Amino acid sequence: VTTAINRFGRVSELSFWAVAIGAILFMLSDSMIAINKWPYPFEMASPMIMGTYILGQLGIVAGLSWQVIDGE
Repeated sequence: VTTAINRFGRVSELSFWAVAIGAILFMLSDSMIAINKWPYPFEMASPMIMGTYILGQLGIVAGLSWQVIDGE
């Protein structure tokens, strides 16, 4: 997430936001895995974890692809 946020001002706004949001969603996915595994298992954990994981990866890949397309 820190690396994604450090891209601010160095890439297009669209690329920055897609990667930053994707990284945050990916971090949220990993956090939910840890929370579900140890202190507080919760209902619907699997779909929530996979949903944030997939959207996070999509955001990261799309943002990096837009960076390349923009020629940066």
